[in-house]
Amino acid sequence: MADRWTQELQDAAAEKSLVRIERARFPAEFAEGVPLAVGTDLVVLALVDVDHFRPNGFGIFRLADLSDVRSDEYERFMERVLEGEGTPVNRLEPPDVRIDDWRQAARDLARSGELVIVEAEESQEDEFWLGRIVDVDDDGIWLLPLGALGEWDDESVAITFGEITQIRFGERYAEVYGRYAGPPPVE
Repeated sequence: MADRWTQELQDAAAEKSLVRIERARFPAEFAEGVPLAVGTDLVVLALVDVDHFRPNGFGIFRLADLSDVRSDEYERFMERVLEGEGTPVNRLEPPDVRIDDWRQAARDLARSGELVIVEAEESQEDEFWLGRIVDVDDDGIWLLPLGALGEWDDESVAITFGEITQIRFGERYAEVYGRYAGPPPVE
């Protein structure tokens, strides 16, 4: 199924067009944004908060999870609105993150020091972590979580690449949360 959407996403990336991706395995989950890069297994979108008419960071998603990609008159209208509001989607630039696979993306995000949101939506708990990637090995990442009260955990958690369904970064949620947390402990 991933191959079905690859060309559509590559075309949207070339045109810098807004798309809506849906993931049937996660029915409440969709994302709207501009595809900036399409890899073999992953796609990175410049996310757009269409409720507030502004860019909202970046998301990396597994192509295998996609059940639909839409880019029609609704997205053209939203592009006009965003341009009118001073945030045209055709000017969104790709982040310095390679998306060959989760390992490459995680290494680049660890190097950047970005606060990331990592989701493991297939787990029984539908796990969600906000934190910094502090290490990457052959099996997954080590993430230093930022807790609900804005305090850094004492220990990193291991998350395997097989568990990760998406990674988001540069989002307003993480940026605001991070401003009110203290600096992370030195590992």
